[in-house]
Amino acid sequence: EYRTVDGVVGIDTYFGKPPSNDAEQVERYGEIRQTIRSVSDLGKPGADAHVLVLPENTTSLDDPALDFMVSSDVLRPLQRAGKSAVVGKIGQNKDGEYLNQAVFLSPGRREVVIEQRQPAMLSMWRPWSKEHFPLDWSRDTRIDLGNGEIGRVLICYEEYIPALFLMDEFRGEHSMAIIMSSNWSATDHRLPEVQRLHSLGMAKLFDRPAVRSVNYPRSFKTDADGVKTPQKRHK
Repeated sequence: EYRTVDGVVGIDTYFGKPPSNDAEQVERYGEIRQTIRSVSDLGKPGADAHVLVLPENTTSLDDPALDFMVSSDVLRPLQRAGKSAVVGKIGQNKDGEYLNQAVFLSPGRREVVIEQRQPAMLSMWRPWSKEHFPLDWSRDTRIDLGNGEIGRVLICYEEYIPALFLMDEFRGEHSMAIIMSSNWSATDHRLPEVQRLHSLGMAKLFDRPAVRSVNYPRSFKTDADGVKTPQKRHK
């Protein structure tokens, strides 16, 4: 398994497909609020964590009309629990192109947004479509988690690309990898497992601590809180 970091916990969710309208987005924020609360309860693996990592596309496209829900359903529960979080979301650039993003949210601190370097070919990277996600391998994906750890983020499709792991190791200046994925459309466990083994192999190759969080179909749900128990970092 991944060699994880004390104080940083990846949360597997079973939210299923991303929200496609305002009603589903509102429902999703409620699920996020409940997830933060449940994994932070005394005795749960996330209780002692400083940082929670939620999967790719946990929320859908940014909607200014729902910004208040980021405060009420994400930041407020985090503040009560004394935690920060890295959360997957979708944004847009000035040209209206879509961006697969991770945002670091910490009560009282300015949010930090990083962008996926290599979106999935054809399903996301499709220049002929209005719903195009551009690629850019030069993007800096470092996030200072504020607890002494600095992570470089890999999002979903990037798990299949060894060159991105190599680039991260060449650039350095990080203590861990933060891996965020969504397998909401999977029909069985084989493809998610193949994807996991790709990033696991690269992390082990460089002896790099990593935390991974995945969103699965609702039908995959077997554990009510979906938390991966953190392992102690080897000294």
